[in-house]
Amino acid sequence: MQTPTANSPDVKLVPRRTFQEGHSGWVWDVALSPDGTMAASASNDATVRVWGTTATGSLYRVFKGHSGPVRAVSFSPDSQRVASASDDMIVRVWEIGTGVVSRSFQGHSGCVRSAAFSPDGKLIASASDDKTVRLWDLASGNTIQVFRGHTGWVRTVKFSPDGKLLASASDDYTARIWDIQTGTARAVLEGHTDYVRAVNFSPDGTMVATGSKDRTARLWRAGTLSTVLEGHSSWVKDVIFSPDSKLVVSASDDSSIRLWTTSTGTACGKLGPVQGWERGMAFSRDGKLVVSTADDMIVRILETDENLWSLK
Repeated sequence: MQTPTANSPDVKLVPRRTFQEGHSGWVWDVALSPDGTMAASASNDATVRVWGTTATGSLYRVFKGHSGPVRAVSFSPDSQRVASASDDMIVRVWEIGTGVVSRSFQGHSGCVRSAAFSPDGKLIASASDDKTVRLWDLASGNTIQVFRGHTGWVRTVKFSPDGKLLASASDDYTARIWDIQTGTARAVLEGHTDYVRAVNFSPDGTMVATGSKDRTARLWRAGTLSTVLEGHSSWVKDVIFSPDSKLVVSASDDSSIRLWTTSTGTACGKLGPVQGWERGMAFSRDGKLVVSTADDMIVRILETDENLWSLK
C-alpha cells in the first residue's frame, strides 16, 4: 500500500459561467447532466434549480415542493429528469421538460442525504440518516430492497457502471459495497478513522474511491485497500474519477481540489482557484466541464485546462 504526498503543480480551472443570484441558502450538492447541457443544484432553501451550462446559459427551472433542505441531486441517464433528496425524508423525481414531480418516494425515517439513478434509468437508490440504503423502482414507485448494516448516518450512495452494485459511505467510518439482487454486502471498506463522506466507482468498474473527515482519500480494489491519498488538511468532501479512470480527483474543506494517479497514487496536480469550502462538484463525461459550489451559495460552471487529463 502506498501513501503519496501532495506536492504538485496547479492546473487552472477556467470560469465559464457563475450563477450568483438564485439560491437563498447554502448549496449542498451539484450535478451535471449526462449530455452536458445542464447543471442542477440542491440547496438549504428547499429548492432544486436547473441551469444551462453554456457561457450565456441561465436559470432554466426552479423545483419547489420539498419542506426541508435539499441535500443532493442526480440526473437521469437521458438527462430528462432530476432526483432530489431532502431532510423531509422524501426522494422526488422531477420532469425537467414540464417541471412536474413524476415520483415521490417515501419510506426513510430520517433525512435523505443522497439519491442516484441507475445506469439504465429504471431504479433510484437513496441513502439516509436512518442508517439504511433503499432501492426504488421508478416505474411502480415500490421499494425493491432495503440495505441494512451501517451503524451511522449514510451520507452517499452510488451505482456501479454496470448497475449491479451500490456503494455507500457512512458516519460509521466505513463504506460498503452492496449486491443489488441479493441485498447483501459484498465488502465492508474499513480503514478510515472518521466519517466517510464520499464514495464513487471508477468508470471502468475496477476501483472505488472514498473520502473522509480523517483528511484522506482512499482507493480500493476488489474490496481491499490499495492506496491512501494524503495531502489535504481538512475533510475530504467529494471524490471523482477521470473519464478514463486514470486519475482520481478529491475536493476538500481546505479549499483545494487535488489530482492523483490511480495506478500509483502519486499526487499529480491541484485544480484551482477554488472558493472556500468545497461542498460539491461534478465532471462532465468527457472531463472538460466542471460544476462546483462552495460555502458562498454560488454555482460555478468551469472548464478544465486542456492539459488536465494528460497529467498521468
